[in-house]
Amino acid sequence: MIVWSIIWYLIDTRGYIFPAGPVAHTHPSIYDFIISFVNNNIFNIFWFFYALILLYVTTPILAYIAKKNVNILFYIVCLSFVSNFLITYSV
Repeated sequence: MIVWSIIWYLIDTRGYIFPAGPVAHTHPSIYDFIISFVNNNIFNIFWFFYALILLYVTTPILAYIAKKNVNILFYIVCLSFVSNFLITYSV
């Protein structure tokens, strides 16, 4: 994903793909690349990679917690529900 993002960023800043790309990079630099990569502004069709990477990283941690301490896992699930559902839709 990082290699493809670098290639796409270099091609996109040259204007070969689209005149302004999905998100215009008016001042290409390493800092702009990092900010664009973190904000998914380089090639935003792959938005789901960020969720998949998060799942791959957290699954072993959650599996370990589920084996050792079910109460902490229940707390994490409740906290996730409150932060993702109740706060998101109440604001």
